[in-house]
Amino acid sequence: MNKFLKSTARPLTEVVTATIPPQEILAEMTSTSTVAPTIFPFIQPVHPIFLQTKTAQGLASAFVGAALFLTCQQIYMHLKWYTNPAEQRWIIRILFIVPIYALHSLVSLLFFNNENYYIYFFTIRDCYEGERIVMLIIDPLYTEHLF
Repeated sequence: MNKFLKSTARPLTEVVTATIPPQEILAEMTSTSTVAPTIFPFIQPVHPIFLQTKTAQGLASAFVGAALFLTCQQIYMHLKWYTNPAEQRWIIRILFIVPIYALHSLVSLLFFNNENYYIYFFTIRDCYEGERIVMLIIDPLYTEHLF
């Protein structure tokens, strides 16, 4: 028979006294220190998720920079060759959505763990989104009846 499968009968008091006292476990669970792996070696330190890393912030910054560059270039070209104002005005308004949302996403990523700042960016984005919906849906209906 395998020596690991042998059953050894021991008294319950011997098993209980061989374990860590409950007071130490409770103290270790409620403490904020990093001593927990000494008592609980199976608990691994928590690694940050990808959104909290500098790599994610660098990638997001690069893509936001590219989006800002391309969008600003398109807006500039529409303003430079402003030959059809009725149509290009709407195109420029729609193009302005890209930098606002790109910057909002970048700032939200940079302040990912800080709820105090995130609520302000979230509010600004929601107000801008509401204004864009009014601009795209209600404004054309209103200006159509004026002319």
